[in-house]
Amino acid sequence: MKSEGRGIDDQLMVTLLSKRLKSKDCLANGYVLEDFPKTRGQAAAMAIAGVNPANVFHVRISHEEVYKRTDAAKDTDFEANRTILAKRLRYLEGNVAQVTGFYQRIYNSLIEIDGFKSKWFMEDRALTAIEANLLSRQLFARAYCFRGDDGFPERPCELKDLHCDRALMKASLSQFAYHCPVTWKNTKELVKCTHDPENCILYQNVFYYFRG
Repeated sequence: MKSEGRGIDDQLMVTLLSKRLKSKDCLANGYVLEDFPKTRGQAAAMAIAGVNPANVFHVRISHEEVYKRTDAAKDTDFEANRTILAKRLRYLEGNVAQVTGFYQRIYNSLIEIDGFKSKWFMEDRALTAIEANLLSRQLFARAYCFRGDDGFPERPCELKDLHCDRALMKASLSQFAYHCPVTWKNTKELVKCTHDPENCILYQNVFYYFRG
């Protein structure tokens, strides 16, 4: 396709990516996906294919700083064509908000990182988010494995830092919907608690929201 002057089709790219991520090394060690998806359509295609990054990192930095660092790296092996770089930055500027919005709204998995901070700060920010997600997965799996005679989990499964599909949660809400069942039981008041989407648990295949 490149020989014909065309880019790779989004669906084909996602198919190839999905196949690669099912390889033994990715399944055993995880993966880091850089500079993709670039558009909301690509992000949606990835979600349909079941490719959902556990954490989505967005490093915020100005265009001026990008040019500055590019110029500073000219003495190294790094080379960049300014015309191409400018086109890439304009393209990203027009699409990045939709991509980050997709992951924040659907999975609550967006982690913003200040690109002007030191590399140690950015590393710590990323590792903290990754460790929180891994711990959440472990705790969820542990609680989910305790099954009662009816086949449902006996323990409530916390979803904090799990970054699961919000559409699935919305389709499986309890009879209290977005209201806190504890507040209703104690005070007979229906209090909405969706200001924090992390205050939710899975219990007997139903999602409940709680006040923070």
